[in-house]
Amino acid sequence: MSNPYIIGPPVRLPANFYGRVRQAKQFFEHLAGPQGQCVSILGVRRAGKTSFLQYVAHPQVKAAHLPNPERFLMVYVDVSACRSATEFYTRVHQRLLDELPGALRPERKSPPADAYMVESLLYEFEGRRVVVLMDEFDHLRTARFSGDFLVELRALTSDWNYDLAYVTASYWNLVQLGNLVGLPPTSPFYNIFYPTPIYLSGLSATELDELVRLPARRVGIEATGEDVAYVRSLAGSLPFFVQATAAIWLQYKVEGRKRDTRMITQRLVSEMWPYYEQWWRNFSDIERDVLATISKENQSAHLPYDEGEINATVEGLWNYGLIAKSGTQFWMDSQVFSQWIREISGRARQIAVPRKDAALMSRVHDRALRREWVHRILDHDGSGGEEGGIERWLVLTDVLGLDRAYVISMEGALPATRFAVEAYVTFVRERSLLEDTRRNATVRDT
Repeated sequence: MSNPYIIGPPVRLPANFYGRVRQAKQFFEHLAGPQGQCVSILGVRRAGKTSFLQYVAHPQVKAAHLPNPERFLMVYVDVSACRSATEFYTRVHQRLLDELPGALRPERKSPPADAYMVESLLYEFEGRRVVVLMDEFDHLRTARFSGDFLVELRALTSDWNYDLAYVTASYWNLVQLGNLVGLPPTSPFYNIFYPTPIYLSGLSATELDELVRLPARRVGIEATGEDVAYVRSLAGSLPFFVQATAAIWLQYKVEGRKRDTRMITQRLVSEMWPYYEQWWRNFSDIERDVLATISKENQSAHLPYDEGEINATVEGLWNYGLIAKSGTQFWMDSQVFSQWIREISGRARQIAVPRKDAALMSRVHDRALRREWVHRILDHDGSGGEEGGIERWLVLTDVLGLDRAYVISMEGALPATRFAVEAYVTFVRERSLLEDTRRNATVRDT
């Protein structure tokens, strides 16, 4: 039986695209006004940004949302394939050349282009609205782009002799990206964009239900409400993760096997690790701390941040589809992501245990007690041919696909976890031996 779920590549055909009804409606409302309106689309990695851009650019979808779809020319550009502004303009110039009527279209490929060449070509599209879809716009921060590039983009929209609009798709918002390339927050570039971005957050309950049920039905499997709820609880509501989880659920269903939730969760933690890790690297300290707190089923009010900061962070994480909320209560949207957070947070504690024991031993004058206590360090650090607990933990992270150097560097450790671990080591170093030994006897090192 073939897998009916699309897990790897972007979704190309509207028939295979599920959900995003609200976002698509917003998108076309912004673009179909009396003049071009630029739009920012935000989402985490694998939120479906590329699929969404391909979807709204499809002729069938344009015809369903626009009264005169032929007037709108969608020009898709993958910014991650552009190493400089010149490469970007060359790609846009070539896409525009390809859309010219046959008599005007040159036979050869576009030479290296700049903003002025693109501008001169836009005059050929009188009466049409050219919409440049800029996917992977985050790439600006890693390639040879500068604030001048964004200034040029803004200038291109200022000419009234043609109709031009931009759509950017990224994780970072435009002000953050502008700051990374040296553009001040007061730049008029930001003024050409609609003030509120379109977030590719989680699917609605109805959309997620269809995403699980309809592909399964194509291969003769009917999903029950309990099946959909099971996939939802593990995956969360972002479509890529829903489909990856649904594919595993379907395999168990077809083979008639009882679901092994523990095994399925660990498999998904391993397979989704690269995506979660990239999220984690992009998150701010407060975002990491809030997620870690919620993953432990605690509320975030006790974190060392202002209430306003916490509320803004919770709202942002909800917009990205990473947490769910009801009133003042919120929880992790995905059990798998929650488990990943708990696993990565535990490594900081594991590595700090022998330091804590060494701090205690440095204050013990009794030789017999030191000889008795030293085995606690060796249990973790290893000795002779014995690998020790930390090495066994690193083997586990190797199997899960996490880079060993990254684990050892502690780069991904939560600020709150670092603080708690260091506070424990400081406690052992500074308090009385009686308190230290009692603490070590009653708290298990995990």
